[in-house]
Amino acid sequence: MKSKLKHKIEKKNGKRVFQVNKLAMELEKETESIYQINNSVVNKEIKEKEIQTKKEIVRELTKQDRVKKERKKKANADLDSALELFNNL
Repeated sequence: MKSKLKHKIEKKNGKRVFQVNKLAMELEKETESIYQINNSVVNKEIKEKEIQTKKEIVRELTKQDRVKKERKKKANADLDSALELFNNL
């Protein structure tokens, strides 16, 4: 790319500065669009990771809640059994 650019500059001596500025502007635009694409991809990945993390937290909390309910049911059943045994004495 540099050799082609150099050749163009030597060939068009009078428009050398304009040609270099034009190419620099085009390169800057392309670079900026690449950065925007990369940023959008990174932002999308970050959002997906956040959503995944929230889903995992909800799953864990749901699991903990289910375990608590099961323990409470078992404790109530044990208490009922103990009361029934006590009343039968």
